Amino acid sequence: MPLPEDPFTDSMTPHLQWFPQQRAYMQPAQHSNQYLLEHCKTLELQIVKLTSERDTLKSMFQQLSSAVRLHQTDSLDLDCTLISSVPATANRPTRVTHPKIRFWTNDDFLGWLDSPDGRRADRGKVPYLEDENGDPLTDPIVKSIRKLLRGAWAELVRRKLAPKTWGKATATARQIVHTLMENSHPLFKFADDGWKLDYLMSTSYSAWRRNHVDDDDNDEDESSGGKKRKQLKNALKSEVPDKKLKVDPTVNILPSTPDSLLASSPTMPNSLAAESMLLLSRSHPTTPSRAPSPTIRLSPILLPNNPNSRQLPAIPPASPEFIVAEKENIPPPTPDPIAPPIKIIMTNSLSTLALAAVGTLIPPLPPSIDPPLKAPLANDSADSKGKKGKADDFASGKGTSKTSKKMRPSPTRNGRNLCALRWLKQIKTDGTTEEFCLYYVDLTAEQHKNYDDEASALVASNTWVKNVCDGAMH
Repeated sequence: MPLPEDPFTDSMTPHLQWFPQQRAYMQPAQHSNQYLLEHCKTLELQIVKLTSERDTLKSMFQQLSSAVRLHQTDSLDLDCTLISSVPATANRPTRVTHPKIRFWTNDDFLGWLDSPDGRRADRGKVPYLEDENGDPLTDPIVKSIRKLLRGAWAELVRRKLAPKTWGKATATARQIVHTLMENSHPLFKFADDGWKLDYLMSTSYSAWRRNHVDDDDNDEDESSGGKKRKQLKNALKSEVPDKKLKVDPTVNILPSTPDSLLASSPTMPNSLAAESMLLLSRSHPTTPSRAPSPTIRLSPILLPNNPNSRQLPAIPPASPEFIVAEKENIPPPTPDPIAPPIKIIMTNSLSTLALAAVGTLIPPLPPSIDPPLKAPLANDSADSKGKKGKADDFASGKGTSKTSKKMRPSPTRNGRNLCALRWLKQIKTDGTTEEFCLYYVDLTAEQHKNYDDEASALVASNTWVKNVCDGAMH
């Protein structure tokens, strides 16, 4: 039996003898690599083709967006919700399906405004809007329309499609608003070319934008945050005084009489008030004591410095027997009939109440003899003559020159100016402002309302022209 070959000897068969077998396995791999390379070349050609098609479509999209004034020019960022299907014209109402509709066109509405029926009718703030029966809309429906319309404008602001004025709105913005409003309120379909909705937006969009959109086309409520609300809250915050008055509750309410007044002029003796309070306290012993009152300093009751007058006599203290007998009925003290009337100057209403409480009778006041007024000095008279004001001019007749001119109404388009124009044209051609004010004040509230409604309708329909003064007087 031959021994196995030593693997470490040179007599071993070289490894090159297995190479032909390995080449047999490498031939399928080479075919696979060649196939992959050809497939990659095919994909590269397709990529080049798709890239060229994409560039062509992108350039066409940019041309289309510039033609329709689309704000968003990147086709990859286009919001697909903006693209809505065109509504079928077969489903829109027509004059045949809705014969009661009066204003299919703007000319129909303007012709109705110039007619006598249009001047007398009251169809609200939006007379051109009507339901399927041709009747004017109610206030709740008008409010819901305005609320939905403002929401549509806010959506345009969010999508960066809000124009400066509605006349500059893009086709996409118009389509969004028209689709939303006509689907929610089909009454806007009762108009050719949607003129009713366009007219409503053209008259109210600018005012809404000024209050809700800033210069950067952003919503002011979101951009400003809570600053405006905080400023408004601080502005409306009431001012509270830092310190409060401290009142001593242990001191009773008594009129104060300074010592200087006692020395200079005669006053009512304090014993009168003291005795009166003592009398009242003795006559009502069972009355429960009230809470202590705050200290209030009262101005004194001054008597005129007249030598013929004399002081009121002091009331003597009442005896206990008299108090018990007359507990329920205490007659007030009567003044001395011989004493002349005393002029009392009441400088405080609380002093009058105090005298009424003790039963003091105040005699009627004699005619006061006031000293004659001093003649003005020469310098004062000279100054007053040199400095005449508007009051002197008005008294002398110079100030009435402006008011006597013919009235010229202001360019403001409202009911008052409408009445003024017709008054100057039909009633009094050379009337003044004062005469018209007297005429306008004498009108009733219903007449004022008629003028206001007619003026609003003229402004809404843009028919405030020169011949507006030839209209009927209400």
